[in-house]
Amino acid sequence: MADDGASVLLTAEGMASLKAELDDLVKREKPALLTRLAEARAHGDLSENAEYHAVKELKALADARIIELHGVLGRAEVFKPDPAEAAGRCVFGSEVEVKVQQDGRKEQRRRFKIVSSYEADAANNSLSMESPLGSELLGKEAGDVVEIDAPAGLLRYEIVAVSY
Repeated sequence: MADDGASVLLTAEGMASLKAELDDLVKREKPALLTRLAEARAHGDLSENAEYHAVKELKALADARIIELHGVLGRAEVFKPDPAEAAGRCVFGSEVEVKVQQDGRKEQRRRFKIVSSYEADAANNSLSMESPLGSELLGKEAGDVVEIDAPAGLLRYEIVAVSY
């Protein structure tokens, strides 16, 4: 994610998750990597020490993620949609139930929560508002239809319900 200085919308759950990840990185993962790095360094010649270089790379990735999380959390605003203001429309933080139809296949029902890209997780049905489907759903309400041309074919999403 690029850091452009703009505020970042997060759900309360997303904020808690990112804080927990940062806490784990700082208190558990980074100290463990520093220990592993010292052990690998003790094995001698660093130019041919694959373990040292691998752990050094893991530490650099952890450091980069820590910096990113500090930046995101420093600009984060927790947002909870106001049902009266949203008036039945899909907005950031809402849950959307859809019927999905793909090129003649059996219709499926899915439920998504619209979140920021920092907390999106397809395995947990958290959909980024910046994703093709997330951006198409924003502003829509029950009964509206959204079509997405995906590599697997045309996907048709009919909004069944929006909740907050």
